[in-house]
Amino acid sequence: MNVYPNPASSEVNVAFKGEGNYTVHLTDMAGKLISTQEVSNVNGSHVATINTSKVVAGSYLVTIANGNGSFTQNVIIK
Repeated sequence: MNVYPNPASSEVNVAFKGEGNYTVHLTDMAGKLISTQEVSNVNGSHVATINTSKVVAGSYLVTIANGNGSFTQNVIIK
């Protein structure tokens, strides 16, 4: 998983490889859910874009998950 740009302002791209259905979450450091995006029928490389233009500046966690597990990476919103 690659999260860019980091730090971000108006959007965050989450690039990953896999197959199947995924959920992309953006949460604050207290665990509050900021954004959720369902990504269906992934087959290979995929980039999900999260709109962060109205997100308060700070440190956040981006998580992608499917039935087999999850990956999390930190992102800074400025």
